[in-house]
Amino acid sequence: MDTPHLLLTVLLGMTAPQHALSTDPFQRTALKALSGSYGELRPWQRAGYERGLRLKATASRTAWLTGYYATEGHDGRVDCRGRLCTYRTAAANTIPQGSFIWTRYGIRQVMDRGARSNDRIARRKGAALWCDYWYPSGRDCPFGGSKVTIAAVVGR
Repeated sequence: MDTPHLLLTVLLGMTAPQHALSTDPFQRTALKALSGSYGELRPWQRAGYERGLRLKATASRTAWLTGYYATEGHDGRVDCRGRLCTYRTAAANTIPQGSFIWTRYGIRQVMDRGARSNDRIARRKGAALWCDYWYPSGRDCPFGGSKVTIAAVVGR
């Protein structure tokens, strides 16, 4: 384990063996992100990754990930509490507000919700949950707007 990862392990009080960290995509990404491998993190991203490591979150769930966009009108620009949507914003119904969700497309914080039918569609697609990541437009969405993928949920 290199020095930045060792320091993070000690600082966060983790006791997981090295092999467990190297095999889980969320754990591996969180350590890289916190060590600066992806550039400077926003405070909310740092908080999500640190909490995820502290709680030993893993990418053990499947999510039907969809994208929603500012170009969709009011509901695509403002969340359920009237805050402007940003790259921090995710919508979900079965994940508590304020929780973080990580997929291979980044970490987001659940700050919005959507139609209950999304949860039923997710289950039909074989996913444990539905989550919607906000983007300025469909052109900015790296996964084509809909994808079943692995996910880590970091509760509050």
